[in-house]
Amino acid sequence: MLDRVAQAARNNAEWCDAVARSWGESGVFEDTVWINRGAAPPLYPNAVTLAPIATPPAAIAAAPVDFAVKDSFATLDLAPLGFAPLFEATWIWRDPQPVSGSDAATWRILRDTASLSRWDTAWRGDDNGPSPFRPTLLYERDHAFIAGEEKGRIVAGCVASRSAAVVGISNLFGPPERSAGCLAAVQAFAPGLPIVGYETGAALEMMKTLGFQALAPLRVWLRDTG
Repeated sequence: MLDRVAQAARNNAEWCDAVARSWGESGVFEDTVWINRGAAPPLYPNAVTLAPIATPPAAIAAAPVDFAVKDSFATLDLAPLGFAPLFEATWIWRDPQPVSGSDAATWRILRDTASLSRWDTAWRGDDNGPSPFRPTLLYERDHAFIAGEEKGRIVAGCVASRSAAVVGISNLFGPPERSAGCLAAVQAFAPGLPIVGYETGAALEMMKTLGFQALAPLRVWLRDTG
């Protein structure tokens, strides 16, 4: 179980690193943590733990306000340092078995900025905040924006992030009946690899119906301006 969580955490950190680079920031992979000491992109953390640690690294202890930490193993207590829990979720894992169920959508990996803009609008829905996704991410060979289209309209999608031993799924959106098609598209992007990610609430229960198993909790902390 611990090894699977570690693989999922590393996979997620690699995606966070790609997003940070697209904003001109430099993340660093240390033994127990990935950390971006600069400004984090919207909705993304400054740090992701890669091992179950009980004592925060010095860079986290000395972090400025608006600094977010994804504690992948839920082993840190950052409250004494002025952090507050932002949310909790559960890591998930799916063995590389075929996905059952038909899908009426056409699935593809996006290659152009206009399609990414349409994908981003569909993913955000009513959220008018700044997008974390910049066009340079389209050139990341191990990361892909996947869209499901019906009659030329993007109705569902996700991000796939390929690591050495797993492929991550994140930013999944669309009606539940389109999720199986998205999983199949992720498998086509990284054949033979287990799929990892994290979810909470109803989304977590839905992923369990698609063959995912719950692994262990994670917690995101934020050192707020308040």
